[in-house]
Amino acid sequence: MEVKPLTIDNIEDFYGFMKETGFEDCQCVFFYRAHIPGEGWQLPVDEMKKIRKEITIQKSDGFLGYLDGKPVIWTQVIKVSDSVFLEKYIKNHDADAVAISCFLVHPNYRRKGLARKIMGEIIESLLRNGVKEIYGIPVNEAVFEKADKKYHDVLGHTGYINIFEEFGFKEIDVTERYIIVKRC
Repeated sequence: MEVKPLTIDNIEDFYGFMKETGFEDCQCVFFYRAHIPGEGWQLPVDEMKKIRKEITIQKSDGFLGYLDGKPVIWTQVIKVSDSVFLEKYIKNHDADAVAISCFLVHPNYRRKGLARKIMGEIIESLLRNGVKEIYGIPVNEAVFEKADKKYHDVLGHTGYINIFEEFGFKEIDVTERYIIVKRC
């Protein structure tokens, strides 16, 4: 699998991937906008794409994994200080701390180890670039007990604890929705 940071050069791949996986109305802008009253992520797709493009012009906040030239996985890696929402859960972090906050695998490629593969490459890249604090916010699986099964993919978008534990993350807090982990 070839892993590439999301840039303006491959944003059309990202748009196509989000549409093909059924998440076109998300565009991974929630963590930037969740603090805006009444908005969150309830905007038309064209507006969400515009916001995504503005974010991507300013910074790369994630990675696309490609097989045979086709994007098959997206993982968001957001600077904690760029998200009022994340700062509620991740306290006393370094200025450059990041959080791995989204995994989306194309349905045809699930259960093939792609999340583990991209996680390893992302961690290597972050460490090479001097990032010392890496957090994650995997889903608290207790949330599934209360949720309709049709929402499990949406609720699980932040990843599962077992993948984070395999890469040396340790639990530092638990909320109703997330398990906050830090790579040690």
